[in-house]
Amino acid sequence: FLMQALEQIFGGSGSAEKLCKATLRRAGTCLNNIGRVRTARRLFGVSQLRRKLKFVLDWMLQIAQLSDLEPTLYMSLLTTLYVAHVELSVFPHIQESEGASRLQEWLLAVRAAHSDAEFLQSLLESLLDLDLDSDAVPWPVDPIQRLASQFSLPDWLAKALHAEVGTYAESECAAAFNMPAPVVIRCNSIKCESRGLLAKRLFELDAVTTTPCLLSQEGLRILSPPKPPIWSSTLWTGGAYEVQDEASQLVALATGASRGQTCLDLCSGRGGKALHLASMVASSANHATKVSDGYCQDDGTTHCGKGFQDAKQSINTCNDREHYVTHDGLVVCHDIEPAVLKDAERRLRISGAMDAVGVRMVCSAQATEHPGQLHYLGGRGGDVGNERTRRATV
Repeated sequence: FLMQALEQIFGGSGSAEKLCKATLRRAGTCLNNIGRVRTARRLFGVSQLRRKLKFVLDWMLQIAQLSDLEPTLYMSLLTTLYVAHVELSVFPHIQESEGASRLQEWLLAVRAAHSDAEFLQSLLESLLDLDLDSDAVPWPVDPIQRLASQFSLPDWLAKALHAEVGTYAESECAAAFNMPAPVVIRCNSIKCESRGLLAKRLFELDAVTTTPCLLSQEGLRILSPPKPPIWSSTLWTGGAYEVQDEASQLVALATGASRGQTCLDLCSGRGGKALHLASMVASSANHATKVSDGYCQDDGTTHCGKGFQDAKQSINTCNDREHYVTHDGLVVCHDIEPAVLKDAERRLRISGAMDAVGVRMVCSAQATEHPGQLHYLGGRGGDVGNERTRRATV
């Protein structure tokens, strides 16, 4: 299953994320839980480092005077490089859970699948003895090509790093791109007074240790355990925090939104930044149904309701100029699938935003087969170049 997915990725037939889901679904009960985790980990890992792994493997095959290998064998050898030299450094916690059997089981599987390849044993031994970052590897002489090949970066990114960071730090920055991002959460000020209090509760309830983020005054970076129970914690289900990387947190903070203001998120997805904005503008629990007399668009493209739960009627009922919502709070625009919209609404309720601010949703007419379930209907949420959509949104 893994080799087939990698062949498709290398052939440009799909993204790692989509093919991983399809691979695990196709594998079904053929894989146990550990097998499924390993398959996903290696599929993403080999895909991410494919430029580096391919450069090293092609060099080794040239030394061994081997060419035109069968695609499945070639992918197996690439994965062997990853499992032997990269996997443990990126995921050190697997040493305790999987032990030495991790590499041995993989090598047994490769030998069993390609037992007819006479050169396989000696080639595997050469791959295992290799140091991927050794100067023995003939990396390109050109500094940009060397950076791109050694750290598996696209040319444009290697060029930008070389120009903006310089040779003294470009390798360190490039290596950081290939490491997993830390798990970062954001304290929800609607439900929790401060990140200090959140850190204390996480340690007491879930034995999770954290450290404050460097730039976001609301963020906490999780230090331990290696696999924290962030999705099962009662603090999560109670809305005390959101799992959100620090860069995303800085987007909402950069707006300078303050209590009592109205914010417009013109192209929301699952609502992470929208939730952050909601906590920044929250001022009381009485905004959710505040409306004033107004009107809908003459062409009936916008459906308006008095409250979040009241707006359940069809778009066609808006033609008689009923209520147009003008209140402090948050307006969220979507052009997404119904399942994503449902998840965004669930998170809004859990976070307490529904009680703290007025929240209204503007959604694409193509986003669902049940327009009566939406609170506003316009065109594409982010398509502000369309006059009809712009009027409907505003």
